[in-house]
Amino acid sequence: MESKSLVDDRLTTRDVLFAALTGLVFLVVYAAFTPRGLDPALWNDMAVAAGLRPPQSFFPSLWRFAAKGALALFGSGGVADALRLAGAVVGALSVALVCLVARQALAFLCRARSLAEWRWIAPSYAVLAAVCFGAGDAMIRSVSPLSPSALLLLASLLSLHLFLRFLKSAGAWRALTAMALAGAVASETPVGFLLPLVFYVCYRLAVVAIVDGFLVVDVPAGQMLVLPRWRSFFAFSGGFVALVALNVWSFVAFDGLEANGWNAFNVAFFYAVDYYGAIATAASPVGWVLSATFAPLPLVAALVLFPMLCRDTEPMRFRPGLVLFFAGLLALVQCGVLPYTRLWSFSSGAVELRSDYLECLFMLMTAVTLALACSCFTLGSRNVFQFDEDEGVFKVVAPRGFAVRNLVLAVAVAAALPAVCRVY
Repeated sequence: MESKSLVDDRLTTRDVLFAALTGLVFLVVYAAFTPRGLDPALWNDMAVAAGLRPPQSFFPSLWRFAAKGALALFGSGGVADALRLAGAVVGALSVALVCLVARQALAFLCRARSLAEWRWIAPSYAVLAAVCFGAGDAMIRSVSPLSPSALLLLASLLSLHLFLRFLKSAGAWRALTAMALAGAVASETPVGFLLPLVFYVCYRLAVVAIVDGFLVVDVPAGQMLVLPRWRSFFAFSGGFVALVALNVWSFVAFDGLEANGWNAFNVAFFYAVDYYGAIATAASPVGWVLSATFAPLPLVAALVLFPMLCRDTEPMRFRPGLVLFFAGLLALVQCGVLPYTRLWSFSSGAVELRSDYLECLFMLMTAVTLALACSCFTLGSRNVFQFDEDEGVFKVVAPRGFAVRNLVLAVAVAAALPAVCRVY
């Protein structure tokens, strides 16, 4: 089914170029300013990869293979620099994917008619979201040097990006690949089980946008965007089983069974025990509650209100606009220069949030919230409206001044710039 889109919701060459340039900047930042040497917490896994000691857990097998390959190629003397460079590359790819994900989220939800205005609003705030995400403390810890959190994050972002591309291009292989990656992530963290739920919500939003005439998809005329549900289920299950098998095989290959006194019949039980341990050590109960509240709720509010308020055909309504304002303000504070203004720092400061991967996901939520809120208020501040009693609609009376039209962008950039300076 084809519909008339109100804005250009396609990813253009310029969007990809902006994402690539943003990733390139952070490649230099991560390679030049991140701490040198290996994190002490990774020394045990490095020793396992080097064959100096057996593994104590099934996780994280992907990291062990990466570390083993780096040791084989660069030796013990150059492995630290190799992992720093690999971490910088993975971090740059993650930042570029965040830029593309934010740009696609804005495109799917926008209700503006002015193509000229949207051409600079959407890319600007997508880049801003990527910058705020890349400058986060958890992101820097994940990539300096390369760590299991960075690999899981890259797989999650790639999965999300592929599914958003499926919503636009309707290529079933993108949806199936996204589901397979989500299943692979689920084999090491329960967050992977939430990704299909996120995908389904995005799919329903896309279908509504197509029906309402706000989204054009590349499918034959007269057809609707269809999610291959059963094939997606099998793709997710296949990705999950494949990485579980890889985890078990690597554990056995590194002599984990003999060292721990286990046999093949104990594998399923101890895999489940280690899986629960990975969840329990990621955050304490208080950390889970605080962190999972302060980051997702503003994003949910922004996702619900953004299609209602992101219009340039009528003024912003006060109450929904106020809710979106506080959601955006909270996201802005989370991305700010002072680490203790981040609300989940009350939990992470007490060592209740210990997973860099989870904190990166929370930072991604706040960055997307910031992009949504800023885009909405920028579009809303373009014109002065007046209600026409004869026709019963709002009409544009005059455009606002340059300072008011660009105030939101200036404030957001000014607030995000110190966060980037903190990297050094």
